[in-house]
Amino acid sequence: MSDTYVISLQSLMEEALASEGVKYATGNVKTIEELFSEKNIAVLKQHFQGVFAFLGFHPKVDTGITSYICSGSITSDSGPDILVLFTLDTPATSPVELESQSFKKWIELDTRVHPSYTIIRDMFKDPVALPFPGIVFFEDFMQLQNPIYIHISDSSNEDAVRQQMRLLFSLTEKAYNVSLESGKGFLDILAESLQKNRLPYERGHDISAREWFVNAFRIIGKHFGDIVSVVQLFKP
Repeated sequence: MSDTYVISLQSLMEEALASEGVKYATGNVKTIEELFSEKNIAVLKQHFQGVFAFLGFHPKVDTGITSYICSGSITSDSGPDILVLFTLDTPATSPVELESQSFKKWIELDTRVHPSYTIIRDMFKDPVALPFPGIVFFEDFMQLQNPIYIHISDSSNEDAVRQQMRLLFSLTEKAYNVSLESGKGFLDILAESLQKNRLPYERGHDISAREWFVNAFRIIGKHFGDIVSVVQLFKP
């Protein structure tokens, strides 16, 4: 296992805001809601102008994903324009190294109530039998959107996961670049690309990333965990 470190999304955001003279102390849901205010999001966009992804998996069941994340290659696979997030079973207000004991606290949780699965289900108005594990892509923090959910069909081993993730990240990066050039919505372009490649997906209901993340932090907080990223992708 390589030396792979993760840090909370909240800490990344606070660091970005602090560089602009705006400071927040880590704290409760009210702080999270203030952190995701429209004014603060405008500042954050100056530091990261790409797209967001959330990877939902169960560390005991989806062992290939666990190994893939711990290997550290998700950083180079996703590139600088995709911020990949996932849940950790412990707070990570400062960098935390992933090791053999990481993800152990939630390992016995039933797949029906695992926090990462719960917050993904919250994107859908009507009950949908989502196949897990999977990854969600968002376009913007504030605007209403229909995020895209894609099932990771083979999570049995690290190589299989890496192959699938590299394909999805490649399609996502191309869709993002096309959206910049054409002015068209990234998610609609990505959906067309997935169709062409015969990759099934689901579209979530109208929701802003801000609304979803605030609720996600609330759910994760109940389990004393965090939403983290492997590297600090916010641009200086």
